[in-house]
Amino acid sequence: MEEIDQNTTNSASQEDQVPAEEMVEEEVSETQEPESRTKSDNTITFKRSHLYSVLLPLAFVLGLSVGYLFWGRTPPAAPPSPAQAAAPQPAAQAAAADTQDQQPQFKRYDVPVDDDPVLGPDNAPITIIEFSDYQCPFCQQWHTESFSKIKETFGDQVRFVYRDFPLDSLHPQAAPAAEAANCAREQDKFWEYHDKLFSGEYELGETAYSQIAKDLKLDVAAFEKCL
Repeated sequence: MEEIDQNTTNSASQEDQVPAEEMVEEEVSETQEPESRTKSDNTITFKRSHLYSVLLPLAFVLGLSVGYLFWGRTPPAAPPSPAQAAAPQPAAQAAAADTQDQQPQFKRYDVPVDDDPVLGPDNAPITIIEFSDYQCPFCQQWHTESFSKIKETFGDQVRFVYRDFPLDSLHPQAAPAAEAANCAREQDKFWEYHDKLFSGEYELGETAYSQIAKDLKLDVAAFEKCL
């Protein structure tokens, strides 16, 4: 009886021990489940963040491309109407339009000749009106380098008009020289006297004006009286 009771007690204790171990295992598994879930959740979140970082720039670039396609292009020109296509463009009108686009437009002013000295025929196709100063070095340069060449090259095609423009504040002898040339004009020697004044052979002054009159064989007494 005692042996039977002992066996029964041992078997009962073994039966009691098995569920306890199983319960420990269940508790351990239950405590470990949240950790595994957290790891899996982190893995899913990590993958999604990478996916979003790739998709967002792609969506931005795609949006820019679509916007350019719709709004960035220049609209095509409207085709001409049948009436416009049938109407021919005159060649002269097209040439005139091209000429206006290429050539600058200048406003022209009429400058009267008045009673100034003139060299050349009245019907010459070109008239040059010179505003000049006998003591001006640039006016002298124009006379020696350009005036003579124009006369030799074009001859009667050019009419020269000389107009006195003395700069008194800079050239004190400009006005007296102009008066001397006009006194020579009374004896029909203006252009010869004009050339002598610009030749540089004389130092401008009263002595030079009288000397030029002598060299041109003018009536010196009449010239000096005029002067």
